[in-house]
Amino acid sequence: MHKFLIIEDDEAARHLLKHILTKNFECEVKEAANGALGLQALSHYIPDLILLDISMPVMDGIEMLSRMRSNHNYKKIPVIVVTAINDRNVVHSLLEKGITDYLLKPIDKEVSIERIKKMINVFVEEGNNSLKESENHLLLVDKDENFNTFFCSILSEKFTIHQASNGVDGLELYVKHKPRYVFVSNSLDLLDKKILSNKIRELAKQREVSIFLLVNDAKAVTAKVFTYDAVIKKTMDKTVFLHDINLLKEVPSKKIFAQEKDEA
Repeated sequence: MHKFLIIEDDEAARHLLKHILTKNFECEVKEAANGALGLQALSHYIPDLILLDISMPVMDGIEMLSRMRSNHNYKKIPVIVVTAINDRNVVHSLLEKGITDYLLKPIDKEVSIERIKKMINVFVEEGNNSLKESENHLLLVDKDENFNTFFCSILSEKFTIHQASNGVDGLELYVKHKPRYVFVSNSLDLLDKKILSNKIRELAKQREVSIFLLVNDAKAVTAKVFTYDAVIKKTMDKTVFLHDINLLKEVPSKKIFAQEKDEA
């Protein structure tokens, strides 16, 4: 049985979230109306997943997250933020505090069910999967179907390629297959990109993984904003694309992809 904690000051939103959880999961659900009460609840109830609002009286969600992440008893509990806030500074603050996923208000029932199920699956897989990383596996996270087809056409002979169109699905595939190389499109939402990359780094631990950012305009991206092993320009030209990969002299993948250069 799954254990959930909903921390939300809006009673109607709490009721909706509880209804979604109890109708779709075999679970126990506890509720708190603000961050202070949420921390109180954690002192005697450790959930499998927390659904956390950001704007609340007494103690908001950002402060509660900070306190959670500084306490070794709570810092690894997965947190899905439920918020209407889409401010870039708030987004970066949430990412730094290690949120697991996010749901935007107004709450969409179907989207919420799907995202929560995926997060539960991710952490079940993480606990049960002791496989080493798969050296011949790649993960491509991009919603551009044309580029995905191109990417697979030139690399599928040497690699097993797993594809996802968003960060949640990408994270689920990473946990399941442990790919050695991850390619993330810059066209994904900021939270999707950052949560996926940060979570993969966290999950990889002692495993070696290289994460590349695929962009349409490399000049528009700065190292201060994105923390990837390298930035690769998206192109449908096989020779140019493979050449760009081979320029990654500081990335472990260079030696593997070098074979492709001669065939291009």
